[in-house]
Amino acid sequence: MAINKKNNASKKLLQRDRAERSTVGEKLEELISKSGKSIKKIANETGIAVSVLHSWVGKGNSNPTDLIGLARVVDYLDGDFREICTGQKAPPKKIEDLPITDIFEESEVPLDGIYQIKIVKLTRKKTKTISE
Repeated sequence: MAINKKNNASKKLLQRDRAERSTVGEKLEELISKSGKSIKKIANETGIAVSVLHSWVGKGNSNPTDLIGLARVVDYLDGDFREICTGQKAPPKKIEDLPITDIFEESEVPLDGIYQIKIVKLTRKKTKTISE
């Protein structure tokens, strides 16, 4: 009897955990909704059958097995393939792609006294290669 209660509790926790996570289909549905494009248009533009695309979209539908096709759809919709599949955003490839708030911290400066404000344009330093 105690084993059954433990198994039931484990099953309930697993079901709740699954319910809290969004599926690939839900994320894809959200991306399609944000794009404002119809599934038929997306299917025509990406070469994916309308019925296949419908089977991927929404909660409870099958997860895509054609990852190349899924990548074409996500790319067409200007989405992030990694985020759709894993829920994690891909890290930026260059520092220029980072939001400025990820690079600098903002802090209040007390204005007690006299200040002179100077504006200077910063440009990226040229880096030397090893052969130079």
